Amino acid sequence: MKKVLIILLAIITLLAVAYFGFFKYRQIQANNFLIPSNAESVVKINVDELYKTIAISYLKHPKQYAGSEKKDLKKRIEDLHMGLEIPANFYLYSLKGNQGNYFTKLKINDNIAFSRFITRYFKQIKKDSKTKNTFAQLPDSTLSIVFSSTEVAIGYHPAKSNLRSVLTAILANQNAIKFKDSQFGALSSLPDHIAFKCQESLATFNFYDGKLKFNSEFTSDQILPFEKPQHRKLNPNSSLSMWLNADFKIDKRSAVSSAKQRFLSFYKGYMDIEWLKTTNKKDTVVSFEFNDDFERIEKKQVIDRKIPQLYINMDADARAVTKYLVDSNLVDLSTGRISAAAIPLYQIYFNSNGDQVQFNTVNKAAFNIKKVPAEDFFHLHIDFEKLLKDASLPILTDKLLALKKLESKGRKIGTNQIKFETVVEFQNVEANSLIQLIKMYQKLKSTPIQINFGSLIPKH
Repeated sequence: MKKVLIILLAIITLLAVAYFGFFKYRQIQANNFLIPSNAESVVKINVDELYKTIAISYLKHPKQYAGSEKKDLKKRIEDLHMGLEIPANFYLYSLKGNQGNYFTKLKINDNIAFSRFITRYFKQIKKDSKTKNTFAQLPDSTLSIVFSSTEVAIGYHPAKSNLRSVLTAILANQNAIKFKDSQFGALSSLPDHIAFKCQESLATFNFYDGKLKFNSEFTSDQILPFEKPQHRKLNPNSSLSMWLNADFKIDKRSAVSSAKQRFLSFYKGYMDIEWLKTTNKKDTVVSFEFNDDFERIEKKQVIDRKIPQLYINMDADARAVTKYLVDSNLVDLSTGRISAAAIPLYQIYFNSNGDQVQFNTVNKAAFNIKKVPAEDFFHLHIDFEKLLKDASLPILTDKLLALKKLESKGRKIGTNQIKFETVVEFQNVEANSLIQLIKMYQKLKSTPIQINFGSLIPKH
């Protein structure tokens, strides 16, 4: 018996070594490629890690991937048999002078399947007699390819640019360097599912069962977080709450709108937003119609409206803000009402108190200027279940109710260095968050969103 156990243990060990050795080999091969020297940003998709994460989720919760959805997924995979070798890491990169466009290059491992795929989905298939390469585009001209018998260069260009010469250069490895020697070489060792790097900025995405994690680190001399952040103590039961304790530096050479300049001239380093709940209120909506004598008749209709209990507080030069609002005829100081022409959806009230101003939907709301210390200069909390209910948008509620909560924090980690950490939780804690996001996108894509803003404007 002991001998049998030893043999089984040895077999399991060999299988584990082979398994991890195979994936390690794929990682080495995937990172052993050339990239144009003028690449300015890179997106890395860790195919193997995503595959392993979703595979483990499937083994743990097979019911989440059963039925028609499983058949549909299988059919999609079969339809996407493109004859291309999918590496362990899939890289997309943008090039200087080609902003908004992304490129990649893949190997062809099945010419027959690849030819069938091209014939089925692409148009304008033209072969170059000199290079022997072939050019093709999708019918909507947003994706172009140039391919030989062994490789294909792919370009995604939403603006429908002509990228044939760029793709030809990529396929020929013109001005290319080894990826590990480029400024993006550090991406190759990251275990994250998706990573994006641009100059001194890095963002990562990881998809787990019922949870999505997004982190971002970047350098900025325009955002100036306070060394010792503080914030007003907000209600923990809010549908949405956000606070920001930072100044902003504007480059005088840049084109900044007058509205933004005016805001920054008033703003004094702190702002918070809080959506507590909604209350029902009867409002009179006025519309006009013509009678048989073509006379314009006013028609009033009483409707039930949901009014959010919304507060926006800001440390500011209160006198300057008040003067601007009065001079612009945007506020009635006797009532505190902001003009409906400026903010049409809800009646907003304005109030000021020394170095603080407040905009809210509750008339004569009390000021709370007491602040507590914090480690983060930015914080955002969204309770999607409460918010979607309070917002009263049934079309979107049905599509977004898969989301449960969002928590985002921003912190200063060094000189001009900022880090954001964001976690999105889903109602379904068993299905992988990437699969759930794809389903949400498909629902939203098929949803016609029509809002009659005229019916939301109250008569005052």
